[in-house]
Amino acid sequence: MVNGISAGLGVPAALGIPVTHRGLSKGVTFITGHTALSSPHSAGLNWQALADSGTTLVIYMGLGNLAAIVSALRDAGMSAAMPVAAIQNGTLASQRSVISRLDRVVADVEDAELASPALIVVGKVVEFATAVASERVEPSQKRA
Repeated sequence: MVNGISAGLGVPAALGIPVTHRGLSKGVTFITGHTALSSPHSAGLNWQALADSGTTLVIYMGLGNLAAIVSALRDAGMSAAMPVAAIQNGTLASQRSVISRLDRVVADVEDAELASPALIVVGKVVEFATAVASERVEPSQKRA
């Protein structure tokens, strides 16, 4: 942990994920997943614009609404193969992460039994994720 650095920057960096990268992500968008209690569509977020933005999405407090967030992004046309990271207790000794894809992340997070607090990173830059400084859970190993 580095004092004064937002979790939205520091947590992905702890896994080797740059939130921007030439040719992969022209920016980063920080959003909250917590306000979408029943559906992300009711949160006032423009999911179509988020899906089309070409930016890395860093979602705070979204684990409890992950299925609805994934559904909204998929409905907006985001690729099922889009890389996603879910990081529990980011930058702490108890940090755990799941690296997945948009179409599998909900099941993978459930299989790994990740819990809040967690940060979700959606974007091609997630492909840079490493297991350094975290317990990286490989959910696909749990399923037959």
